[in-house]
Amino acid sequence: MSILKSRPGRLGLRDIFGLMPEHAENVVRYYESVMRGPSPFTPAERELIYSYCAAIAGCHYAHTSHKECAIALGIPRRVFGAILDDLDAAPVRPKLKPILRFARKLTLAPGVMELGDAAPIYAAGWPERAVVDTIVVTSLTAWISRILTGFCASAPNAVHRTAGKRLARHGYIPVALAVREQIARARDAGRRPVKRRRGAVSAATP
Repeated sequence: MSILKSRPGRLGLRDIFGLMPEHAENVVRYYESVMRGPSPFTPAERELIYSYCAAIAGCHYAHTSHKECAIALGIPRRVFGAILDDLDAAPVRPKLKPILRFARKLTLAPGVMELGDAAPIYAAGWPERAVVDTIVVTSLTAWISRILTGFCASAPNAVHRTAGKRLARHGYIPVALAVREQIARARDAGRRPVKRRRGAVSAATP
């Protein structure tokens, strides 16, 4: 159920974007840049980091859809339960484990991050850009997790699965365009004259 008295019932991410029309499309375009732009990580690896951080942050909404996206991009399904149960024994390539450990600490204990936390990443052979991208992806996940859980957003798991697969195929730009159209429709609806009873004056809702 929605946390907003004015919006009873289920509240999804598109509904939330409608509450921030000034920057919703730019947010999604930033996602495209972070999650699909140049990086030492593949898109699948970035979706893995994202879904992992969402899971440990307790955001089922973000974890589920991005897990399905990562799976569609080639990450084996068995990985997701394994990295939450025992990262050391999880079936992910060893080079990714220091990345996930860093992301976990940044998610759960950002106030005690230290210079040495990046040392295992460098030792595994990653360039500095990998540290930058880990921080950015992890931080983006923290933002959306707080948005979704703050609004008590929810959607059926089937919707998350469909959205994740679509995201894997088409990326984030179609989402940005859909958000633009959604907000434009809402604005147009707000400008339509309201029919009044005889004798009343018609007016457009601001």
